[in-house]
Amino acid sequence: MDTSSDAATVIAGQHGDALPPGTLIHHYRIIRLLGRGAFGLTYLAEEPQLQRLVAIKEYLPSAAASRDDTLTVSSLTPESEEFFRYGLSSFLQEARTLVQFDHPNVARVLTYFSELGTAYLVMNYETGHNFNEWLRENPHPPETALLDIFLPINRGLGLVHEAGYIHRDIKADNIYIREDGTPVLLDFGAARDIRHRESGDLTRILTPGYAPYEQENPDWHEQGPWTDIYALAATLYYAVCGKRPASGGQRAAAVFGGRDDPYVPLSDLQPEGYSPRFLQAIDQALAFDPSARPSNTTAWNDLFVDPEPEPAVTTAPQTQKSRSRTPLFAGLGLLVILAAGGFWWQQQSTAPTAKPVASSTPATEAVTQETSTPGETESATPAPPPEPVKVDQTPMAKTLVVSALLLSKTACWHEAREQKISGLIESIRNLPETADRTQFLVDQQNKLDESREGFASNSQKYAAAVAELGAGDEETRSAAVSAVLESEEYQRDPVYQTLGQVLLDHTETAGVGLDAIREDLKQLSRNGLMEQG
Repeated sequence: MDTSSDAATVIAGQHGDALPPGTLIHHYRIIRLLGRGAFGLTYLAEEPQLQRLVAIKEYLPSAAASRDDTLTVSSLTPESEEFFRYGLSSFLQEARTLVQFDHPNVARVLTYFSELGTAYLVMNYETGHNFNEWLRENPHPPETALLDIFLPINRGLGLVHEAGYIHRDIKADNIYIREDGTPVLLDFGAARDIRHRESGDLTRILTPGYAPYEQENPDWHEQGPWTDIYALAATLYYAVCGKRPASGGQRAAAVFGGRDDPYVPLSDLQPEGYSPRFLQAIDQALAFDPSARPSNTTAWNDLFVDPEPEPAVTTAPQTQKSRSRTPLFAGLGLLVILAAGGFWWQQQSTAPTAKPVASSTPATEAVTQETSTPGETESATPAPPPEPVKVDQTPMAKTLVVSALLLSKTACWHEAREQKISGLIESIRNLPETADRTQFLVDQQNKLDESREGFASNSQKYAAAVAELGAGDEETRSAAVSAVLESEEYQRDPVYQTLGQVLLDHTETAGVGLDAIREDLKQLSRNGLMEQG
């Protein structure tokens, strides 16, 4: 660090934990503080050698570390040292990944380095304003304008997802509209990786309305690209109707409690000026169940865009002879023939048997069929009837399987929660009577009642899904369950794999009742099912 930082040390206390203006660090000169968050500070800085401005992000978790008089960053207490070091390691690890990406719609990381006991990310400095400010200047933006912002961001974010990272803090404030109108996604705070680690509330940075429930309760479902997709859709929802959707916690309380999801679909609101396809794409990405959302940004982008029209099929010109054989298909159409296949099959079964043509060779048969008049057709050998059309019921069964799996997992979650709360209540019953103890018991009893109601409601709905699946044919049912369990999002989830096998057992057991189903789900919870995920 340059000696000019010694002079800056004198006024460090005037700026709290931020580096003072004028500080030179790793040949960058700090100009001013741009912003601060729970895990770090962002500065505007100058790179004198290249005469350009950059943004520098510093890892400094306010709850675990601080800066001393020498500008060095260190953990606040011995207890927070592990937390600080883990976050610092994650920050550097993600920096090594993000520096590889060069996409016009993702904040460009130029380099990174360690200094002053912590780490720094150097990024392009973008000029413009964030999406919140853009919305104030462009209230009720048209669909095309929103697609011009979000489709490019989705494509850029897809590159980050493919490398195994997710943003987890997408919101209107972190989408930037440059002066030329192009969008860029900001604030890939690497320290947010520490939310994979159980470190208390410090690890959970949530913006209500933008964050899905799996961010509030990582034990409930794995986080992935679908987590960022939810946040992007919530930002779009906010842009379309001026308010955020219900928070993940509010939705979970309702869904797990057997009540209606408080999310109000845009397809129901039907705000003026937006196509049904656009609104439905947002609604699907805001599904409470992560497995019901698009699994990646490419799949989500495809929901917004009308599919390419099928290319016209061109055929060689027909001769007069070949045209004489096609009036049936030209007049009725192949689709009508297939749709009426059942009726056609019944008519053929009662039609008179065609008379055989005596001692005719294949050649003479061909001539006879080509030259016969309508009145003479019964002498020709009739064409075999078409095969009956079999409708594939598997897609509908798959939807029911997904619903059944979510219901059974939610029921088990409530049962596991009930067991923990019951144990907690028992552990404090013998404590001395105090107002705090009494209030705590009341609160826990309310939670216990919620869990019991949630288990009863979800297990009952699950039993109804089992009965509906059991009423179908075994081949379709097995194919649907296998297709769901073999898909990527379920294949890596041991909880769903176990519940899938239980679902098959339940659907194959004739007359399985609600009591038996509930006992099975309770036993799964007692055996630690929810600790596998």
